[in-house]
Amino acid sequence: MSVEVKERLSELYLRTGSMGTQQTRDFYMLELESQLGQELNIPRYPDAKRDIWSLINACLMRPGALGKFTQVVSSFSKGSHGMADLERLVAEIERQTLLTSDERDALIQLLAEVPADLITTARDGLADELGQSAPTESTPRLVVEYVEELAEAAKNPLTLLGFVDTLAHRISGRAARALHGWIDGVANRLYFDSGEIRDLCLRSLQGPTGESDQAAARAVDHPDEVEPEDTPASLDGAAPPGDPAGGDMRSIHDLPRTALEPVALPRIWGGVPFRNPNFTGREVLLRRLREELRRHAKTSVLPQTLHGYGGVGKTQLAIEYVYRYAERYDLVWWVSAERRTEVLASLVELGERLGVAASQDRLQHARAVLDALGGTRYRWLLVYDNAERPDELISLVPSAGGHVVLTSRNADWATRWNAIEVDVFQRTESVQLLGRRDARITPGAADLLADKLGDLPLALEQAANFQLTTGMSVEEYLELFDDRVRELLDEGQPSDYHTTTTAFLTLALERLRAASPAAAELLELFACLGPEPIAAGVLREGRSADLSAPLRRALRDPIQMNRIIRQLSRYGLARVDPHGQRIQVHRLVQAVLRTELDEDRWAQSLANVRNLLGQANPSHPDDRGTWSGHAELGPHILAADLVHADGAAARLVVLDQARYLFQIGDYTASQALGQAMVDQWCKPPVEGGLGGDHEQSLLARRHLANALRMLGGHARARELDEEAFELLRASPAFGDDHEHTVGVALGLGFDRSMANDLPGALRSDQENLERSMRVYGPDDEHTVNARGNVAAVLRQLGRFQEAHEISAAIVGDYRRAYGQTHPRTLWFITYVVADLYGLGRYRQALDRQLEHWAAASAALAPHSREFLLGEHNIAIALRKTGQHNQALARARDNHRALHTHLGADHEYTLAAAMARANALRAAGRLAEARGVATDAVETYHRVFGTDHRLSLVAQVNQGIILRLLGERRTALTLEADTHQALAGMLGPDHPYTLASANNHASSLLLAHQVQQAADLAEQTLERSRRVRGPAHPDTLACAVNAALDWQSTTGDAPAQQRLDAALDALERVLGRNHPDTIDAIRGKRADCDIEPPAT
Repeated sequence: MSVEVKERLSELYLRTGSMGTQQTRDFYMLELESQLGQELNIPRYPDAKRDIWSLINACLMRPGALGKFTQVVSSFSKGSHGMADLERLVAEIERQTLLTSDERDALIQLLAEVPADLITTARDGLADELGQSAPTESTPRLVVEYVEELAEAAKNPLTLLGFVDTLAHRISGRAARALHGWIDGVANRLYFDSGEIRDLCLRSLQGPTGESDQAAARAVDHPDEVEPEDTPASLDGAAPPGDPAGGDMRSIHDLPRTALEPVALPRIWGGVPFRNPNFTGREVLLRRLREELRRHAKTSVLPQTLHGYGGVGKTQLAIEYVYRYAERYDLVWWVSAERRTEVLASLVELGERLGVAASQDRLQHARAVLDALGGTRYRWLLVYDNAERPDELISLVPSAGGHVVLTSRNADWATRWNAIEVDVFQRTESVQLLGRRDARITPGAADLLADKLGDLPLALEQAANFQLTTGMSVEEYLELFDDRVRELLDEGQPSDYHTTTTAFLTLALERLRAASPAAAELLELFACLGPEPIAAGVLREGRSADLSAPLRRALRDPIQMNRIIRQLSRYGLARVDPHGQRIQVHRLVQAVLRTELDEDRWAQSLANVRNLLGQANPSHPDDRGTWSGHAELGPHILAADLVHADGAAARLVVLDQARYLFQIGDYTASQALGQAMVDQWCKPPVEGGLGGDHEQSLLARRHLANALRMLGGHARARELDEEAFELLRASPAFGDDHEHTVGVALGLGFDRSMANDLPGALRSDQENLERSMRVYGPDDEHTVNARGNVAAVLRQLGRFQEAHEISAAIVGDYRRAYGQTHPRTLWFITYVVADLYGLGRYRQALDRQLEHWAAASAALAPHSREFLLGEHNIAIALRKTGQHNQALARARDNHRALHTHLGADHEYTLAAAMARANALRAAGRLAEARGVATDAVETYHRVFGTDHRLSLVAQVNQGIILRLLGERRTALTLEADTHQALAGMLGPDHPYTLASANNHASSLLLAHQVQQAADLAEQTLERSRRVRGPAHPDTLACAVNAALDWQSTTGDAPAQQRLDAALDALERVLGRNHPDTIDAIRGKRADCDIEPPAT
């Protein structure tokens, strides 16, 4: 249709008046989709004219749709201006002939090659079906004109295309392929997708009775092969083979939104500190904070920019706001934001409360929680307390949907959000606070004390506590305070805020030391601890450590320990929760402690902290039961500088923390800690290190390599693993047969695989399997993992049968030991399914993954790798068994879930993206397939490099899509380069190389390099029969293509017999109704795509 006619149509639709609003257009489109029985899946636009233009294009893709759409509009716009003109124009458009003159002439010419009796029989059958009388004459031209009239009367072009397709299936050879080619051309012009044309072909194959060969529709997976003993005899409740995506099947949807849309909104409250019963004043600031949040949603609570001091009451102001306005929120969450790791942990915990599934990567999980908050119906408030690093945290703050309060000493936040500057108290507030704490103090004395303390809230609170504890009068306190200030000034310190702060704190410290040396030593620990609270349980766990005598005695006596904790609170030097289980010392107090302690006291405090943390370390970071303990110690590792500790137990805290962070998915923090360990410990002892061959240096390398591997740093991970592996083997203390050597080698094989050294990876993993057998024995978990690694490399090498034998045996062992739905069993089942897929046994792969899947997936977390890879397997097996719509839905959901939980750059996410692109291509949605594939290939190139095998595999799939879109030159160049690279890297017999060769031959044919295409097709077929077997679907695809080439060049009977044999084999293996079988019958060349298994 011309642009002018479309323009006229668009104007007339707008003139009806009802098409101006998006809501009405949405309603009309839904009604049209209901009448058509299908979704249109078209671009939509807010602009009315662009949106109507898109709707017109969608209608033109479906014969009769424009008339139906106009009827929908007319039924709601009768009598509107322009409606009659619109209906006349639409009727005129739909009266236009179905075929172009060129298409009609080409069909007449093709039918001249078809026996006349077949044409007459097909014409008469169609006439009977439609209740029409057939004309007596049956020349090709008259028959074409007659059938075209029938199709136009029925307003269904498929009437004509079905007639031609019936004839194509009654003949064979080049004439049949020419008719199918003509059908494809007309169908493409009329925007029919490949699925509809396959259905048309299937009806022709079924014949006039409409009966289908249901037995042939079921795939026959190499019936001559004997299955391993772990193969299921039945699906045991899985979805039926004809509808594997139905009923009780579970798939991942948009978890962040659905998880946050409960019918009722249970109140969520987490992490908020206890309310300060002595909170005083700040009414103006509280009202201003409320108003700013109403207007801006995000507000930073900053100190006075001129000072930038702590102790002015930012956190207390935020706490009071939370309690005062708590009823206005359904969700209140307090985030300790000093460290990025703590922010991630807090957001993960919030996600658990909301029902947002956790992720293997903690950063991805946190982002999913933030996205979810943007779409929830909760009225929420998040408080980020002590957020000092804007660049680290800005991406971890919600962007919409609720209120955010942030407290910080860093004024840079004011450049990003609206800021409220918190200054010291007004004098009236200072006097009020002192009066509330001690009724004996007079207003004059309170005014004098406030003046001395500069109205600093922290100082006023501490002074009030001090007086109440000691019974000292204001006058006595001020005299001592003035003496301490003079001492500081005599030492050369400036007379400023810091001097005031130091004076009142050192005064309290002196009194505490006199009253309780043990309490003083407890307080001095906080000079070497982080600013986060520490649990009293840590003190109890560390009580048997080598500590200074007063502290050791106090911690070993529960009554005395509780007493000294209370003393810290009474002197105003620490905040202790009402239950006495968590202790926190203000950063300002910590800063004074660090400057006030002399060298000996500092050394003693540091030694106490390191020894205590080393003793309190729960160890065993792979055990989830220890994670809360490791989370408690984490904030204090850097403050205590445990990386530089002399004691092995203290350094072990760092090693265990790095492993813990890795296990919870905080790979960035694990990497940072691992790098700090490697940098320090691998130095020679003369430079303060442990030496590169020290046990803890070697373990530090391993932990760093693990984190780097998950973050995409494969090359550096390999260097570290190889260094550690060689040092371990050469060390007299460890040697080849040591547990550490086995552990490092488990990652080394993967490193070499990711470096494209598959033979080296196989050697490494086979050697480590033997090593693990010697060290642990055949049944230990380490040995099972080593066996799994060998299978994984065999799989990458295309040796699927060998990999399958190993994986199936492991599954059998696990199933007997742990049951069918244990995560370890399910994990290795995903490998068994990948092997079956690689062997071309697609139906069996699908059945194997679906076995018990409803029960198994209910037991699995939807973010777990077992569930995500199981869903991936189902999606690709659905496509290969011909269930394209179900496969596409599954692949889309799986890709979204992996993107959410692992990030865009993860290998599993990229594999899911290629599976989605392949599913889109199979469903005929080539433009969408191209976009997804292009993005995936570009990411593969960036993450792994352009010459990595995973990048090349992605290019194989991309080349198919480009060729089908008509970009033949681009596809030819890409496929030629990819085939050459794969052959050089993996060898000419690797399944990936064979797939690439098959596709390259198709592009050569389209480039009119007929003989080269035929030669390559024959070579590929011979190799595929030898490598993959004659019944592998990809071998049969090569056989179909080679037979088509031979038939095109010779056209003799043997060529037809060869094609018939290939088609018969394809029917036996895939089923008669399989889309690939139907396409082959229609004379379409077969493509070989690749779904790479997980490494």
